[in-house]
Amino acid sequence: MLFDTLICTLLQVSQCSLRDLLLHCCVDDAPDVRQSAFALLGDLARVCPIHLHPRLSEFLEAAAKQLEISKVKEAILIANNAWWAIGELAVKMVGISL
Repeated sequence: MLFDTLICTLLQVSQCSLRDLLLHCCVDDAPDVRQSAFALLGDLARVCPIHLHPRLSEFLEAAAKQLEISKVKEAILIANNAWWAIGELAVKMVGISL
């Protein structure tokens, strides 16, 4: 619980630049960067999804691109993290006005 509170507090301080940086990492050319970015996206969606709301459509678009058949064949771990992030966003955004 302390971790969740700390993450949300940190996001409030630097939420704009963190969102921008995370989105940039989600579309980076390096597979390892994308894999880690989608893992972080899922974690953030789980603990404080409201802070992702302003760029939600862009995050979902970036994640969906990782689920194209050609991309999945290249990097299954990225696709797995992208699916997980989408799922966390879907679960946590229920009831939040878009």
